[in-house]
Amino acid sequence: MTQKLLISLLSLLFFTGVIQSQQSGLSACDNEDLKPILDLVIKFQLASGASITTMDELIGFAVEQLHWRDNELARLPSCWEAHRVHLSVIRLIGELVGRTALELAGVPESENPFLIIEPSYDERLGGLVVAAMSIDPSLTTAPKPKPAVCSPLSEDELSDIVFELQALEVVSLKIEDQSKTLAAIGGQLAWRDKTLLRLQDCADAIEISLLVAKLTSDLSALQALAVAGVPEGANPFERPVAQGTRSLIELSEAMPASGEIVSSESLSRVLAVGRSGELPACTIDDQVQAWARVAEAYHELLDTMQSVENMDDLLTYSRLALDIRETMLPLVKLCAENFDYVWLLSQELSDLVTWFAMRFDDMPRKAIPFTELNINALTEHAAADKQITQWIKTGEWKESDAESETDPPTCTDADILHLYAIVEPDFREFTDVAMSVQTRIDFLDLVNRLIMFRDALKAEIPRCAEALEVGLVIRDVVSDFVTMFAMDNAGAAAEDIPYLEQIREDMDWFFARRDELLELSDSVEKAKTYYVTANPYANIRSCGSTECSIVGSAKYGSELIISDDTGSWYQIWTADGEPAFIAGFLTSSVRPGD
Repeated sequence: MTQKLLISLLSLLFFTGVIQSQQSGLSACDNEDLKPILDLVIKFQLASGASITTMDELIGFAVEQLHWRDNELARLPSCWEAHRVHLSVIRLIGELVGRTALELAGVPESENPFLIIEPSYDERLGGLVVAAMSIDPSLTTAPKPKPAVCSPLSEDELSDIVFELQALEVVSLKIEDQSKTLAAIGGQLAWRDKTLLRLQDCADAIEISLLVAKLTSDLSALQALAVAGVPEGANPFERPVAQGTRSLIELSEAMPASGEIVSSESLSRVLAVGRSGELPACTIDDQVQAWARVAEAYHELLDTMQSVENMDDLLTYSRLALDIRETMLPLVKLCAENFDYVWLLSQELSDLVTWFAMRFDDMPRKAIPFTELNINALTEHAAADKQITQWIKTGEWKESDAESETDPPTCTDADILHLYAIVEPDFREFTDVAMSVQTRIDFLDLVNRLIMFRDALKAEIPRCAEALEVGLVIRDVVSDFVTMFAMDNAGAAAEDIPYLEQIREDMDWFFARRDELLELSDSVEKAKTYYVTANPYANIRSCGSTECSIVGSAKYGSELIISDDTGSWYQIWTADGEPAFIAGFLTSSVRPGD
């Protein structure tokens, strides 16, 4: 990172206060660590390139990879980059076997959960190789400190993750409903990737992150092979899943009671991200008007893209892209199809700039995860253009002055609470990581985080007016961080990069809008903080009665935000935005022990 850009980011930190210090228990890898990391990655790349055409070949490959994984990964040095490589290889082995099993079973690409992961397997593998080869060889060989002990707050979160992992639904190997199994696999992979981003590099978290990666990846591969017809006893992932389950039991016994014991049904709602409703469908008029607002400028931008040959050209292109995003996209009516259109276009406007900058930084084309994303985006835009042009030519659309009734609904208090209790912490975590970027490998890690975060963000945003307004700005900020670093790495002068000032403006707006929305929320105005006094935990129920079903639990000393304490049962909100209740006598406004 250049000195000017670092100074500018520190200034951004001072004014927004959004970035918190990040402590890692692992040191950076040094010269002595580089060779074993690079050797392992190259061996894995060569092994994963094997041609597999039959199920017998796949099972043999899986057995070899699991044996190699158990023996070779344990020999990696104890440093930050090695830990990340360790996690990546665990995930990639499970994904390769699972994806191939479903392909051999004839599962369509559109239904194969391993092919839905972004970026694709090949790009993730290419990124891993580039990351390993990009570790800074100038690092010193000073002794590395031991991983730090997790803070009390981290211990609470680690405990919750262990209980969530226990609640993941294990589908029987006797597959009766293939679609249910594929959905379970997709949910496990989504939960895995999101959870790994939450974990710090402190001592306990390192152990749990490896367990999360191994158990979820192995379980998904186990289920995929079962879908492909591999019988019990012949599935090579049965042993590692059993071992991982035993490790999970041992780990959970050493953990304090969870702040929320999540049922399989509740976890399914969390994995489906529990956003509020859906946007109303767009009329033909809505879609044509959206296209008309941006089509001319967008196609002009595509023409400009063809002539980008150096950094000056890219700076010009980036300013045009920002102008379209900031002045034209906000005018588009947000109904269902238009929301997808706006999201895709805004993402593309940032990703194309990042792609060019990474190419100017001599990054191999296949290792840039935005390549496939941009090709897909251009393909979707071409299809949308064709559809709208067809509507106009055939007379299905005629210009009208009538107002469409497709505006997003106003957010409820639950939507606002979901936005700032579920979405904002992930946003803060991303910006924390972004502010700590120092090296090229840090940047490549941030790129992968961006892609996963952005996909999760789109799913989590409540489909109501205020939340969409805030969510779109969050999406722009995270994309702009990555684009800014890419341009800096490619040699652009810090003062010429337009994204730094845009990030500053968007963050200022975000915090002002957050405070405004929270003040307007009746639930937040009424909210009071209570603490659980039942030991070891208190049940959380679906309504205010012992006759109601238990939907979770809160451990002794846990902090609860009570939205209504007027009766004997107090109302709270669950993580997925549902109202729930706790008996008032099991709580106190004074923290236990104070």
